[in-house]
Amino acid sequence: MLRVPHARWLSSVKNYKRWRFLPRVDATPREARDPPPPLPSPRYLDVHGRCTVEYIDIPPFKEALRGHEAPVTIVLVHGAPGSYNDFRHLIPKLNHPHWRILGINLPGYAGSKVSGEHYLDSVSALPTAELVLEVVNKLCGGHEGSDNVFLVGHSFGAHTVINVAAQEKHKKFTVRGMALLAPAGCRPHKVLRPRESAMVVNMLRRDNPVISALTSHFIKAIYTRLLKFPSDQPAGHYLAGLVRAGTTDFNVIREQVDILRELKIPTLAAWSQNDVFMEEEIPVELARLCSPGPRLVFAKGGHNVQKTRAEQIGNALSKWIEEVVDEEDHAKEQPIQLLP
Repeated sequence: MLRVPHARWLSSVKNYKRWRFLPRVDATPREARDPPPPLPSPRYLDVHGRCTVEYIDIPPFKEALRGHEAPVTIVLVHGAPGSYNDFRHLIPKLNHPHWRILGINLPGYAGSKVSGEHYLDSVSALPTAELVLEVVNKLCGGHEGSDNVFLVGHSFGAHTVINVAAQEKHKKFTVRGMALLAPAGCRPHKVLRPRESAMVVNMLRRDNPVISALTSHFIKAIYTRLLKFPSDQPAGHYLAGLVRAGTTDFNVIREQVDILRELKIPTLAAWSQNDVFMEEEIPVELARLCSPGPRLVFAKGGHNVQKTRAEQIGNALSKWIEEVVDEEDHAKEQPIQLLP
């Protein structure tokens, strides 16, 4: 493994605060809450030899499968960076006997490994969505619940959910609805630096091991020191997040949102007004462009509403899924719910 000169790297970390073009956010006080129950042990799935995807699979109760109610599959997709652990507070609120819950760690994050030769081709935005499609095909295709799949995306996970839902070919499951939580939208948000991110991606394409090693540690410092992300993951976890964000084509997102509205895919959207990453105009515009569904706006809760407002979102999500599956009238516009 290449070793980065520690003194030189530490010096760059100390000095990056002087670089005003770098994104940064102010820390907000964390709300006290009880710890959630532990998640099940992870499983692993090889995808075409390109990557090994780590995921959790919470099946419906066996006795429920003998009933007459249609089973449902909920797929949880995290942001950039992130992991299925970001949904650990929300998962217990989705405790329904007929529901299967899949949490996926996208390629390059947490325990999902990517082969070196396919790295950039696997962690970039659209290729990531294609791999998610393959994973859901393998885990859901032909199984009970494949006709009632609901995709839930947090932050940049909303983009991946939109990418997957808009894919018309090679899909072995039916998307009945999308839930977009504190979502990235149809244009860059203020914290995002598309030009700088693209510059990093171009440097990585040169396949220089020295540059790659220095870059990954520097990117981790930006995410953890300036953007206040947890620092308990290896540097590659944060680099994958930057590559995914830096390769996003927002025009494609806008086009796909239009397609999904034409297809009348029901969409729940939830966000907070004190999100330090996504200014409110971003989710407001996205919610307006998407098909009708519940709209939850929290006065507080920050960027991780799936954690800080898990109970409210879980209740709204559960009620909405039941309405969609029962084919109740979910096509009409719903009033925005303003919540604490």
